[in-house]
Amino acid sequence: MPYPHLRRTASLRRRAVAAVASGTLLSAAPASAEPATPAFAEPLPPQGIEATYHVYSGGFQAMTLQLRFEGLEQEAYAARFHARSDGFWSNFFTFRLDSEAEGRRTASGIAPQRFRTEARWSDNDPRSVALTYGADGRIEAEVVPPPEEDERTLVPEQARRGTVDPISAVVMLLEESTAAGICAGKAQIFDGRRRLDVAVQPLGSKTIEPDSYALYAGPAQVCRIALEPITGFWEGEERRERYPGDVRVFLAEVLDGRPALPVRIEMDVVARGAVRAHLVDLRVGEQQAQR
Repeated sequence: MPYPHLRRTASLRRRAVAAVASGTLLSAAPASAEPATPAFAEPLPPQGIEATYHVYSGGFQAMTLQLRFEGLEQEAYAARFHARSDGFWSNFFTFRLDSEAEGRRTASGIAPQRFRTEARWSDNDPRSVALTYGADGRIEAEVVPPPEEDERTLVPEQARRGTVDPISAVVMLLEESTAAGICAGKAQIFDGRRRLDVAVQPLGSKTIEPDSYALYAGPAQVCRIALEPITGFWEGEERRERYPGDVRVFLAEVLDGRPALPVRIEMDVVARGAVRAHLVDLRVGEQQAQR
């Protein structure tokens, strides 16, 4: 298929993971030209999309991220996210995060139904969240470890209402930006532990030049995603050292007739400096995009 243009521990290791992964979704050194090892065992549906990114921190490859979208043009949607330590930084820590979300599109917008996530460090017990969205607007959360054991403020029920999970927020913001023709949208996010607001604003356009380690080259919209922590964060830590104030996402219509996708992600984190992610592999069904 042708494509036109294409815990809170004091360890530095976990701070590094938090810094890199905090962009929820997330160039100083070239990536391998070989596609990343697939994270999802089952075949991709014919109309499903799977995007793989290599993430760099401090000039070294730190992580591989994979996003899978199913039902993008249907009433029901499903999306999955996988992240793992990779490259140079995998010599110092091992990390894996797997998340998935399911929901429906309604006249009022995206309506999540279920969200699950689990993070694992090699020398720590797994951390997990399961969210269930009730018809009455209540969001039930099963969190391991619970907030009282994790030195966190419990997010009250009222603050959860009207929120979406992080993966559903990505689906919603991508679709809103595509429909508007520019970077647009706001979302209130509850991930089971933290509550935050995000707002997307346009920063103009830019041409991404061809590069041997990036899949896409061509015109892209530059979006600023402003992150506002609300509650549920570790109050004893310096937030500015762990989370970026904003994230810059470069969106492009890599696939004709489909929502624009992030082709580059940039953020600056006090604890880690510049963090960059590049789209390195893209699949639709069984077909792989070519550079």
